[in-house]
Amino acid sequence: MYKIRLDKPPYFIRLEDPAGVVTKTDEWWLSNAYTGQTRARVHVRLPKGRFRFKYTVWAGGWGWNNIELRRARDNKVIWKRPSPWSSGTRTYEAEVEIPEEGEYYFILNDGNFGFEKIALHCEAWVERPLPPPLETIALWIAIGVGVVGAAYLVGKALNWW
Repeated sequence: MYKIRLDKPPYFIRLEDPAGVVTKTDEWWLSNAYTGQTRARVHVRLPKGRFRFKYTVWAGGWGWNNIELRRARDNKVIWKRPSPWSSGTRTYEAEVEIPEEGEYYFILNDGNFGFEKIALHCEAWVERPLPPPLETIALWIAIGVGVVGAAYLVGKALNWW
């Protein structure tokens, strides 16, 4: 797995925060919404494969705080986990299988009080597929695909485009 930054291109797309409840730092997006405020969404582009990220919950209460990962195309829930009952600050790490490369978004659902907060860390990890073996690349070149065609096929195999 290698480290990526969810707040930098090509992964970051936009922050949807109509109620203005998110504070962005170098390390995370921190949400602190109250009753009646729309919860924030962080839109990101993710590659297919394993994806690992961290989130932090303050004053977990009775599990009101949770974070969801949804596929933007059809709003399908890919991952959702409420925080267990706790008090204080806890950091969790989650690992998710991303079914296809594309646009996804996190919904940051924190509690309705000022002491209930949730943060999505900007640092995450992804596992990309391995490149094709050199023998396969050499075969593509030999059968007339050419160097540019072989480079294109390697890029497709690695989900570069």
